[in-house]
Amino acid sequence: MQMLAAAGIESLTDGVRTPDEDNPRGYFEFEPVKRVATDASWVSQARGKVVKVISHLVARLPRDECYRLILVERDLEEVLASQAKMIERLGRAAPDASIVRKAFVAHQAAFDQAVRDRPEIVLLRIQHAELINSPEPTAHRIAKFLEEGQGRAIDAEAMAAVIDPELYRNRCIG
Repeated sequence: MQMLAAAGIESLTDGVRTPDEDNPRGYFEFEPVKRVATDASWVSQARGKVVKVISHLVARLPRDECYRLILVERDLEEVLASQAKMIERLGRAAPDASIVRKAFVAHQAAFDQAVRDRPEIVLLRIQHAELINSPEPTAHRIAKFLEEGQGRAIDAEAMAAVIDPELYRNRCIG
């Protein structure tokens, strides 16, 4: 989201979820997205903008719109480690990683099927580690993808410039 904002693409956000130790640059979220299954009236406000939608809610997006979706895929073990740290910081016990892993793998399969069944969704998959390790070529891929949908130039260099490898704290080595 920071990359897209740096490229000059307007974000649909509300600032409700503020930066914290887990995400010091902020979350770029829009609360009404969470209710898309029961109220999608906000979708018309998102035309020509970027809005963060978690993968669990993509299948709930209205079918009468067109979407260009960028999915940032991260190593599952890194996701599990990051989530466990966030939950523990909240003073709760992290759930059993094997149960979460199994649920996440099932969700990934359901997401892939949902996107295949939705011709109004055009998907670009980006690997998180590749984005951190090679921001320039990845930013150019994203820019090209967005230019096809927006019909205007997207500043890939500005996008790449906001990548901060220091924020990549939960890595899998090997």
